[in-house]
Amino acid sequence: MRKFLKKAESWESANKLRRGIASRQSYLLGPLLGIPLLVTACTSPDLPSGAGETKQPQQLRTFTGPHLWIETVAWSPDGKFIAAGSGDRLLKIWDARSGQEIQSFTEFSGFVISVAWSPNGKYLAAVGGARDRVQIWEVSSWQRIQLWNPPDPTFAATWSPDGKSLVVTTGKDSTTGKESSSSLLIYDLSTGQNTTTLSVPQPVTGAAWSPSSTHIGFVSYVPRPPPYQPGQDTNQGRVMVWDLAKGGGSSTDQNTRLWADPNIAGGNVTWSPDGQRFAVPGEGNTVQVWDMKSGQGQAALVGPLDRVTYVAWSPDGKSIAAGSADRTARVWDMSSRQLIATFSHPDNVSSVAWSPDSTMLVTGSSDHNVRTWRIK
Repeated sequence: MRKFLKKAESWESANKLRRGIASRQSYLLGPLLGIPLLVTACTSPDLPSGAGETKQPQQLRTFTGPHLWIETVAWSPDGKFIAAGSGDRLLKIWDARSGQEIQSFTEFSGFVISVAWSPNGKYLAAVGGARDRVQIWEVSSWQRIQLWNPPDPTFAATWSPDGKSLVVTTGKDSTTGKESSSSLLIYDLSTGQNTTTLSVPQPVTGAAWSPSSTHIGFVSYVPRPPPYQPGQDTNQGRVMVWDLAKGGGSSTDQNTRLWADPNIAGGNVTWSPDGQRFAVPGEGNTVQVWDMKSGQGQAALVGPLDRVTYVAWSPDGKSIAAGSADRTARVWDMSSRQLIATFSHPDNVSSVAWSPDSTMLVTGSSDHNVRTWRIK
């Protein structure tokens, strides 16, 4: 029992590391655990948005089953299913309305760190473990149709808007131990072949395809120049946007655009539905919103009392939700940039995802549970 508890403790530390909570010295574990990031270059979004009047939304249901923390959650495009990956190497699927467990997949050699439904809802992709790193199931039969093993540890998989391709984020430590490198691999769903690769000289923790299919945004980390503020991470997040028309190879000024701003903390990237803006977790427990065309910061959404772990833009474009290490999830209205809802949890909130009609939210927490909430 003592050995198990010690192992679970190390898993939890690894989970915090992947969410950008641990220091750069601990990052060498990253390739073993799966860490996605995004990078950009522009002026600081010094536009804080007030807390506004908040409410505790109605909790609809609690989904149980996993025995360790929830890593990732996703709501199917037809609204029928909720998927969640957890630290005990499980991928579970529930009926969103009844709460009934539909499927439980155990074919993972490590904890499940990324799940993604295809835009048409026909397929589900999941990432987890050192073997069988990317798995894809056909939803109608729940039969696995693809199994990919990229050469390096894999952190995330995200669908293209047409559902024909996925971008897979991988990473590894350098032989010197001083730096880590990453790759974004685009796979064709029908053939299972890697068609395009972008190599990045820094660790990458998350990627998202733009709604127009023309760009992929991702977050990466670089060492933060001293002096450090109390409690500040020694890593600094950046956002990069890959112009797919410029091809792959090594990331350069020709094929990627960089947002290197001290207000970016790292984590995941989420696009507005029109593709004109994106949001990322920010320094100072904020959510940073940026304009894609001008490169300017548009807002710093405030409210969380601890580090923001995950952000998600609603499908209707009207709201942004974020999970936080302060044991809450929060929702901001993007027309007023005001905080409008706060959801309290027993433990850190690691992942959030919207229902397709933007009226509900699903959250995953370190207390092992998945919850749904009504927003509107």
